[in-house]
Amino acid sequence: MEDRKAIVKCKYKKCNCNNEIPLNENTINNIVRYGNAYYHSDCFINWCNEGINHFKANQKYKDALSSIEVYKEDAYKHLINRIENYDLYKFIMDRYDVKTLDTYVYVKLNRIFNGTLEGIREGGIPKEHFFDMWKRKTHQLDKIHQQNIVKGKNMTTTQTIMYDISVLINKYDSYLKWLEREKIIQAEANYNNASTKLLTREIKNRRENNIVEKDDISTLVNDIFDD
Repeated sequence: MEDRKAIVKCKYKKCNCNNEIPLNENTINNIVRYGNAYYHSDCFINWCNEGINHFKANQKYKDALSSIEVYKEDAYKHLINRIENYDLYKFIMDRYDVKTLDTYVYVKLNRIFNGTLEGIREGGIPKEHFFDMWKRKTHQLDKIHQQNIVKGKNMTTTQTIMYDISVLINKYDSYLKWLEREKIIQAEANYNNASTKLLTREIKNRRENNIVEKDDISTLVNDIFDD
């Protein structure tokens, strides 16, 4: 089992300067992984400059400093999964009010994400999709849980979590259809917003040049919105 303390601990990395680095979307792009150690970007730069200034054999530090972007990318690749896991597992613990998660939960989720669970689509379900779907379906899952209680189907917390996971797997296809519709709606909204800004800017330009008449505005609207 993995307890809450261990999960929360995964939200931090110790910098080589001995200070903890909180891991989140705001900090992860400014973390360097050099060798097996992690650094704040500023700490790494200071470490390199100190080595360059104090050692004659300083090529190692020069090379490290010139490759800092490579080490940032390496840190990101190693830590992004850790951040995503933290957010997901903390959500599960908070939602089901537990201090530990059974190993079966971790195993099943990992098999869903890597596509090794029997009956799962090839390539698995992306973690961000499953997490988003879980958050959006909480009300529906609660309703199903209450219906099960009424029917006399009482489950332990772990059984409830595993049951909910199975429900979410079965709803993934409908989630993908919803996601596609949302993308289309957003694309149309972006298009309409851009068209409105274009129209406003064009009218403003014509007014500044004193060439806008009522018929001109109608023509502009037709030009922009007609296909």
